[in-house]
Amino acid sequence: MLPAIRAAGLEISNLYQFFDFGKDYEGGIQLGGKMIRQAVSWGVKRVMIIPGFLGQEQAAELNRLSGDYEKTAAFLGTLPETRAMRDALRVLVDQAAEKGIMVSMEDFDSYDSPIARINELKWFLEQVPGLKHTLDCGNYVFSDENVEEAYEAMKGSIGHVHCKDRGPETETEEALSGLSLPLGEEPKYRRGLAPVPVGEGYLPIAKLVQRLIADGYTGYLAIEHFGAEDQIEFMRRSAAFLHKLIDK
Repeated sequence: MLPAIRAAGLEISNLYQFFDFGKDYEGGIQLGGKMIRQAVSWGVKRVMIIPGFLGQEQAAELNRLSGDYEKTAAFLGTLPETRAMRDALRVLVDQAAEKGIMVSMEDFDSYDSPIARINELKWFLEQVPGLKHTLDCGNYVFSDENVEEAYEAMKGSIGHVHCKDRGPETETEEALSGLSLPLGEEPKYRRGLAPVPVGEGYLPIAKLVQRLIADGYTGYLAIEHFGAEDQIEFMRRSAAFLHKLIDK
């Protein structure tokens, strides 16, 4: 696909890869090195790492603690899995930096992810010098967190941006979308996870993009439409919305 992308006047903004450092540390380091070499060969300057997942009991405890940074940090620091993730990230961030490649992690929207919430990501960013954050505007609401609060907490570390918007779901869709809140608790920020074109959902994308620009961000504004009924149409409408913001 690379020749076709280049022929269209486009370029690859970011490569991403799933890992399981907690179960296969050495294999993960080898795979990460391969990803970095691939990025260099294609002229890609950013790679994103999804470092692995936790067991259900570990995830439940982490989600219970995640509103408190000190408790979150203490718990993550005791788990062999997350310590392995931290150590692997340190190695790969250093390897990538030698090649001029930026490594980032996003707020990954899964109940068993150790990087789904603000305090979890803050711990990794503090533990791994040089690691950056891919701000996925639509993923913090999975954990019922405020993306504007996330921006404030992460703004010094943002290296890439996913302008993902969200819309309301039917009751059936909501039941299937992995709500990570305790049963019976009403969400505060989460009003659905349905894919919608950027600017047509309930997230403050325009405000976030304007803040990014005002704060000196000059990187990509990527769009994601996982689950969209019409990918091309969503892409057109999202691009038009973002151009109106950045072309002013």
